[in-house]
Amino acid sequence: QSNGKLIAGGSGRAKNLARLNADGSTDESFQGSMTGWWGVLCMAIQPDDRIVIGGDFGLRRMNPDGSPDASFTANVNTTVWSIALQSDGKILVGGWFDTPRPNFARINSNGSIDNSFNPAWHQNGVHSIVVQSDGRILVGGQGFGATQPRVVRLNPNGSADSSFTTTWPPLYGDVYCIVPEPGGKI
Repeated sequence: QSNGKLIAGGSGRAKNLARLNADGSTDESFQGSMTGWWGVLCMAIQPDDRIVIGGDFGLRRMNPDGSPDASFTANVNTTVWSIALQSDGKILVGGWFDTPRPNFARINSNGSIDNSFNPAWHQNGVHSIVVQSDGRILVGGQGFGATQPRVVRLNPNGSADSSFTTTWPPLYGDVYCIVPEPGGKI
């Protein structure tokens, strides 16, 4: 967060979200109200220090102090594996879910679905999302067979970027993470 503290998520009986001080000690003032066995699988920190978290519980947003953000009303059912923030404040969400649309969606800053975003991702679950500096979106995940790519690049509006074509990985592999390198390679 902007205060230099770190947010950690995972699974545990009492707390699944914690804040660590710069020395690694637990910040006891952080509420981290995610309780139970629901694991935090991914997160993103917004510029205002609010924390967007995803996991088997779907999608939630926490205030900077770890309390639930009641103004965020996202309706993403089941598992969220990946979250990426766009420069306009919208949130890209990927995983294995049916609502608000299958496996990949864009959420407005208040949690509502951005219906103007109809992504050209027709494969199974989404494991990884990266927003490039030019606004284009890299998506990695599961495919249906040997003919469908597991990595695609979309334009900012969700349409397919026709200048990017790949058949990697061949056959039946899943892509769990994507890292752009300097010079444009991925």
